[in-house]
Amino acid sequence: MKGARLPPLSWYDLLLELRRAEHDGLRPYQLQSAMLIPQYNMSRLIDRVAKAGYVERISCDADGRGHIVRVTSEGKALQRKMWPVYRSVLEREFALRLSEAEAQRLAELLHRLAGASGPTTTPSTRAAGRAQ
Repeated sequence: MKGARLPPLSWYDLLLELRRAEHDGLRPYQLQSAMLIPQYNMSRLIDRVAKAGYVERISCDADGRGHIVRVTSEGKALQRKMWPVYRSVLEREFALRLSEAEAQRLAELLHRLAGASGPTTTPSTRAAGRAQ
């Protein structure tokens, strides 16, 4: 990302999680859990991305002290701009080194480790979905 003069990959991951949450946004602890980042790092990350105008904090009605983080239209645009750079690295470092059968097996194993349910996808089918 640095070579393309884009923010760090952690910004992309934050923006992606918030885009998946759509208009509802996420509480910082939910982001922390999804991204596996310690609380103090998550707070700093949100602060930096919010200061740049890519996310906004909204008061949480259920918790007067808490807030919800939502991606802004500028944040959506940045995430779309970052995706081609990220995708090329994923393809170069992972997808192009595996056969389709190996990629499918890896996807199945990662899916099982994540404890998720539903259909598994290969790196090539995931790549199309992440670009959105």
